[in-house]
Amino acid sequence: MDTIQLILVAVFGLSALINLAQLSFYFVNRIVLARTGRPVAMTAWPSVDVCIPARDEQPNIERCVRSFMAQDYPGGFRITVLDDESSDRTAEIVNALAKEDPRVNLIDGRLEPLPPGWIGKVWANTRMGRAAKGDYLLFVDADTFFDADMLRNAIACAHQSANPPVGLFSGYLRFEQSTFWEGSLMASFFTSQHMLPLPLALRRKAGGPAPGHWHMFKREIYEQVGGYAKVWDKVLDDMETSGLVNRAGFQTRLLPLERWGGVRMYRTFGEIWWGVQKSIGYTLQKSWLNALGVCAAMTLGGVLPFAAPALGFWRGFTSPETLLAFVALGAILLWRALIQRDQTGPWWGFLTHPIMAIFLALNGLHGVAALKFGIGVVWKGRRYDGKRPPAAPNVGSGANG
Repeated sequence: MDTIQLILVAVFGLSALINLAQLSFYFVNRIVLARTGRPVAMTAWPSVDVCIPARDEQPNIERCVRSFMAQDYPGGFRITVLDDESSDRTAEIVNALAKEDPRVNLIDGRLEPLPPGWIGKVWANTRMGRAAKGDYLLFVDADTFFDADMLRNAIACAHQSANPPVGLFSGYLRFEQSTFWEGSLMASFFTSQHMLPLPLALRRKAGGPAPGHWHMFKREIYEQVGGYAKVWDKVLDDMETSGLVNRAGFQTRLLPLERWGGVRMYRTFGEIWWGVQKSIGYTLQKSWLNALGVCAAMTLGGVLPFAAPALGFWRGFTSPETLLAFVALGAILLWRALIQRDQTGPWWGFLTHPIMAIFLALNGLHGVAALKFGIGVVWKGRRYDGKRPPAAPNVGSGANG
């Protein structure tokens, strides 16, 4: 082999390894989710408090709440929405729904404004957790929506025996994808599920994948670990909550939620960019090295394999480097096609994988730069930059705020 061929074999060989690993993790994780998605026979159904934080959610809140109003759950449950100082018709819509169904309750966020330093969603969840009375607490985002059997299936699956006990249930919903940018880029939110085998990822003391759009706790465990009040200043509240649960000696478990519900998070390129931006810098621990590592991984694993046909014309279709490139490309296409099927995404989504890879690389660099240079991140009209003051007295500890 000449020098050029050695370099190409090394580069595309590494690319093939990265993508074959992700493909294998996909199959491991689907086996795990199939097991956690097996309901057990129930003789009595626990009560559930459904908690929905909502800030300027006029386009989403009615579909979310109505999907809970339509649940066929055999036990008792109530639906609480905390209107987090919305400037739109969110509260008005919820009040109208409450007149239709006495299980719907609205909390006015203005009665207890956001304390200094707190993350808005975390404060909303803390307040709803304080008011909840059910055996289980289910926290969901306002942009989610569910099939009528979701709550029944989730509770039945949550009653599987586990040692150590499960402290936090979460999972990935179906991502509703109607626009080109949704079909191309929303995969960046759920491909992280397959970066590591779930049995390993979920045991991390620092927290594993536990998407914050759906968190369910047994009430006594929620109170024992301290609830959301223990992650009061964390933008990555979902991962931090998983770490909190794991450090307390409990498990984080994912359920196959895509069977039972969906989420419409963002619609435009700008919404997706800033939606990822609000957390990616913290995910990368504000580190340039980690950001550059993501750029390298996205280039090697997500972009270069799509040069396989061109490489074949240049180096020959039977050359080792070309064969490795096609192995990497085949692994990507199969992996993304399987994910698109699970998420009911557009059929063509897997073909736009390089766009997603470039998007994540650039967004990671921008996210770290925003935190390094003190710009911070802005979400729902609030700025978070890691330089917040301490929590106000008497609200920064304990599950009840």
